[in-house]
Amino acid sequence: MNLFAKYEALPQSDSQSDVSECSESSNKEKKHQDLLKHLSRFCYFLTGVCALLNLFLVTLVVARIWKFTLPEYDVHQLEHRSSYIGFDSLYQNKSFLRTTYKPIVNHARVLSTVYSTDPKKVSPIWVNQHLTKDGYVPIAERRLLVESEVSTVTQYRIMDYGMESCKLVLDIPSGNLTDKDYAALYGPLESQDIELDIWALDWGKHLDFSRLSWDSKPPRKNYVGRLVASYGRTDETEAFSCFSASYQTFEVTCAATSANCYVNAMRGGWERGPLYIIQSQTL
Repeated sequence: MNLFAKYEALPQSDSQSDVSECSESSNKEKKHQDLLKHLSRFCYFLTGVCALLNLFLVTLVVARIWKFTLPEYDVHQLEHRSSYIGFDSLYQNKSFLRTTYKPIVNHARVLSTVYSTDPKKVSPIWVNQHLTKDGYVPIAERRLLVESEVSTVTQYRIMDYGMESCKLVLDIPSGNLTDKDYAALYGPLESQDIELDIWALDWGKHLDFSRLSWDSKPPRKNYVGRLVASYGRTDETEAFSCFSASYQTFEVTCAATSANCYVNAMRGGWERGPLYIIQSQTL
């Protein structure tokens, strides 16, 4: 038994013990309230940041939608894959060449006029239409119009492999044969033989005729030849190379010898036209 143990004074009353416990409880409560205040402030701050971020994102989306426009997509710019795969190597062996094919006729879809006196003017295409149960359908007609200040632009897509020798053919009706075939020719000194110059244009892709004008037409690349327009007469150029699936674009103008010419010719039906290409076999 330790006779020298230290004794501590006991509380003299219950009130002193209660004060000590209340003090500790009050301190804990204060710390808890301080923690809640800090947490609330952090939540308010986080909510404000999220609100500002949402507002920024909404503004950005609205701005992009406001400025958004569908991109112009031209399918004619896509690569055209040849369906004649391996034909070049196959036909290098001349012993395979036992078949002869007749020339084929290639018609232009559009003959469009451009005006040097009105260089911004765009001529409408397929103006004449008739109503069917499926809607309006263009009337099959192709008109060649050439004057001293007016020229005609046309384009052909070369068909078939091995038919790559081309001639441009001018086919003028014999006056007003029918409502579908029409021709009016006026030249210098009332001559009915009018010379027209044919120019190849420097344009190896699809030509948008809905935007074609004198200012926007492709530049001339080379001179193809001269054709004579006369009632009931057919004339053709010298043969020139035309690769399969290529675009051939031409401009028809009055020749220098027929500076004041006037040619207005039309052929009705999709199988006919006043200006077309004949493709001949080259294999």
